[in-house]
Amino acid sequence: MCHQTRYERVSRARNWINRMLAALGRGKGFGEFALFLGGGAPPQKFPIVARRSIVIGRSPSADIHIGGATVSHHHCRLEPTLDGWKIVDMQSKNGLFVNATRIREVELHDGDRVRIGWHELIYHDCRAA
Repeated sequence: MCHQTRYERVSRARNWINRMLAALGRGKGFGEFALFLGGGAPPQKFPIVARRSIVIGRSPSADIHIGGATVSHHHCRLEPTLDGWKIVDMQSKNGLFVNATRIREVELHDGDRVRIGWHELIYHDCRAA
């Protein structure tokens, strides 16, 4: 049996909390999507500021609303992981593509290109800045 002093237990807990805060981005924001609409218009930006599942789709109830007939009502969702975010297809009709590959779910990395219907979004990991 390991006997730790109160100081050692508190110190271990503090170190664990600091590692978790670093993994979560420490308030800098957790990521951002830029949606390119074409025609020379500036991209729409969708900052990700909360560590919770985020639904993307054409439904008005979606957290990130993207219009268009090629986008399902609840097309996909972002899920937080310890290392960042993963994106999961929610059985959409037209599929979900990351870097031109159809996927069911994948961990996102800075600069990944996500295609939802005819729309292209680029993921930016704010923690990498």
